[in-house]
Formats: sequence, C-alpha cells, structure tokens
Amino acid sequence: MEKVDDPVVLAVEGAWGSGKSYFLKRWVGAHTIENGGRATTVYFDAFANDFIEDPLIGLTGSIGERLPSAKQRVSWKKARNVVVKVARPLLRIGAALATAGATELTGPAIDAAIEAGGKQAEEAVEAFWRREDGRRAAMQQFRDALAEITKDGSVLIIVVDELDRCRPDYALATLEVIKHFFAVERVHFVLGVNMHALEQIVRVRYGAGINAPDYIKRFISMSIQLPMFVGDGAVLRAQIRYFRSAADAMGIDPRVGRSSSIIWS
Repeated sequence: MEKVDDPVVLAVEGAWGSGKSYFLKRWVGAHTIENGGRATTVYFDAFANDFIEDPLIGLTGSIGERLPSAKQRVSWKKARNVVVKVARPLLRIGAALATAGATELTGPAIDAAIEAGGKQAEEAVEAFWRREDGRRAAMQQFRDALAEITKDGSVLIIVVDELDRCRPDYALATLEVIKHFFAVERVHFVLGVNMHALEQIVRVRYGAGINAPDYIKRFISMSIQLPMFVGDGAVLRAQIRYFRSAADAMGIDPRVGRSSSIIWS
C-alpha cells in the first residue's frame, strides 16, 4: 500500500473470532519495528468510538496522536479546526419547529417550519442552507490540510477495526466519511470487517431489498481474507497454531497443548 498513490480502502475479511483484531493491532505495531515505519499507521477502534455522533471527530483525534513530526501536527491542527465546522450537531429552531411537531431542520422539517410561519422559521431555513454551503467548503479545507501531511511523499494508513459491531448509522457514516473526507493521495484505509455482518447493517438501514454487497463496493477498493490454515502445506488451523505457540511461550506442558488442539479441531 505504501507504493500506491491513489487512495485505497482495503477490507481484511474474517468471521467474528477469526483473529482480525489480533492481527491488525499487531500489524500496526510491527510496521515500525519490522518495516522501517515508512508509513504512519493508525489503529482506530470504531466500536469503542460509536458513542460519538460523528465518526470524523474520533478519526481526527486518533490520527493526530500518531503523527510523528511537529510539522505534520501543525498541519493537522488546521484539520481539527475544520472538524468543528463540519461535525453534525442537530440544528434546532425551538418553538417554530416544536409547533410543527418536528425537531430537526432537515427534509420534511423544512417544509413544516415554513408552514408553521414566523420570521424565526424563515431565518432558520436560510441558516440551514448557509450551513450546507459552509460544510462543503469545510470538507475541501479538511482534504487540503490532510494533503499537506502527505505532499512530501509520506503515507498515512488508517486501520478501522470493529466496524461491523457498531450502530448501523455510525458504521455507514464512517464509510461515507472515509469516501468523502479522506480521498487524498497516499492516504489509505484498512478495514477489519465481518463482511456478512456489514451487509446486514446495510439491510437494517436501507431495507431488505437493497443489494448490500453492491452498496459496500462503493466504498471498498479490494478485499482479502485472513487464512484459516497456516504452516507447511497450510494444513493446520490458524487458531491451533497460535494456541501451541502461546502454550510453548508460557511453559505449558506440551501434552496439554496437543490434547487441547485435538479437542479444538
């Protein structure tokens, strides 16, 4: 991925319990030790952050913590300032919308506000459209700040894990944020996902009739699967190989390791 300029979103697929998180956390750390750390790698646990309304906030904070140079951190401060403009707090107009039985100034709520009448409602509608124009401009400012970090050839790789365990709206909002805000050269994403579970999230959000695999393809460039079997001839289950290795490291009687492996298999 370090050799690719165009932004890439790579999905590392695997069922729950297959070891995706274990692998990805250690891959981020091993990159610096074993690969010279040419790219800045970030690990982001989406499930641990889905209590925040906007995934852009969590992603921005996690990236800032990992940037190695003072110059990059200064550039990223610009991006963090932009996030304040772009984050999605609910826009409410109080009494006028309450009278109309709505709470958010989006979609039908705009019509309801106008029907409710009053100068307050009209001003709120105008403010809404000014805000949307401002969001588009801020989104470009965010990408510009991100591009400053990679313009010298640096590569930023962000690992997003546990996306398939998140609230449906948050999971899909994360994919949208990646697509629209991080479409910058030499900025790549690695998603640790149970693809079947992610497809179910799409159906929960948009209905059973949607073609979930095709929807997800809008956001993912390519995908690979964790191997189930490893070793010479790839005949040993990865979980058993790991168990034996861990048992040896902890000094567990080899007979216990062998018997437990047989039960597991």
